[in-house]
Amino acid sequence: MNYSLQLQQNALFKDINEADLKDILSSLYTKTFAKDELIYEQGNCIDELFVILNGQIEISNYDFNGNKKMVAILSENDIFAESVALANVRTTPFDITAITPLNVLVIPYTYFFETSSNQLQQNLIRILADKNTFLTHKIECISKTTIKERVFEVLRYYYHKCDSLEIELPYNKTQLSEYLCVDRSSLTREIKTMETAGYFKNDRNHYRLNPEYFR
Repeated sequence: MNYSLQLQQNALFKDINEADLKDILSSLYTKTFAKDELIYEQGNCIDELFVILNGQIEISNYDFNGNKKMVAILSENDIFAESVALANVRTTPFDITAITPLNVLVIPYTYFFETSSNQLQQNLIRILADKNTFLTHKIECISKTTIKERVFEVLRYYYHKCDSLEIELPYNKTQLSEYLCVDRSSLTREIKTMETAGYFKNDRNHYRLNPEYFR
């Protein structure tokens, strides 16, 4: 299947013309993973980065007691493993799992040191900066003392990211509880309490935010 049109819209290939993109893709390849297949586990060495063509992955790790902590859910057009693949020590601290059937574009990390495309390198730097912003948000979330503060922080982040009072979180309640490092039942109760107080209207992953609190 030809993914050129899709990849032209991808942040990694932004402002790269069709001919140059075709040349870049001729050096790369695609790979598929089955649902629930473990792509990498904590401690593995990663020599490649990936662009998701279709499907979803979950990035997670485990605490001392064996409790899973979900770091992120990524889907079509997202890029993963780039921070580890380009680091001096290319050992991942996370498990990376396909949570649906998955098709990815595979890019060896050495390609970015060999390519003559300055635009590709610039795009990658911007992506790494965006990922750093996201991880800063994650740290900000889990540094909050109460569940209410953590929920508010994640909603505020996606409000600014989407520039909309209507947001769709990429997490179900179980995944959100793992992301925020809180008990699922306690999270569900707090979301209902906040909804009753008028912070938002919630339907599954969808939130209609009250502009009184999110402007």
